[in-house]
Amino acid sequence: MFQFQFNSEQQQIINHISGAILVIAPVGTGKTSVLSERVVCAIKNGISAHKILCITFTNRAAQEMNKCLAQACPDEFRYITIKTFHGLCASMLRIEARQIGLPVDFVIYDNEDCQELVKEVFDLSKDKDAPRILSDLATCKTQASAEQLSLNYPLE
Repeated sequence: MFQFQFNSEQQQIINHISGAILVIAPVGTGKTSVLSERVVCAIKNGISAHKILCITFTNRAAQEMNKCLAQACPDEFRYITIKTFHGLCASMLRIEARQIGLPVDFVIYDNEDCQELVKEVFDLSKDKDAPRILSDLATCKTQASAEQLSLNYPLE
């Protein structure tokens, strides 16, 4: 399926099809290819595709894995869950939104969204102030207790 040879450590990962596995390695060492090949091997050995969860940290790796597995396992591909860590957590939050008191259409802001909101709330004209304010807010959140972060905590 892939254009290069896997080394012995990579081949051990590919052949270990029972249970979860965590692969930690530097950028460009073939993690995504190894994990994609492991999924192919698992399916060929009778593991049901709907029982397979692939979690990556980057959108690029998730897209690469999607592309590889769509080609290698076209019939089973739609049953495999492939997400980034953040994407999986967002999906879980959306599924359980009502039970945990969130609106179903909640929005998760990225850094750029946060900066735009800070500029709007504080009526800032300079772009350079928003990152500083966000940094200050992050410091306050980190140093605050759970009680202080509660919506019921009185503002002073």
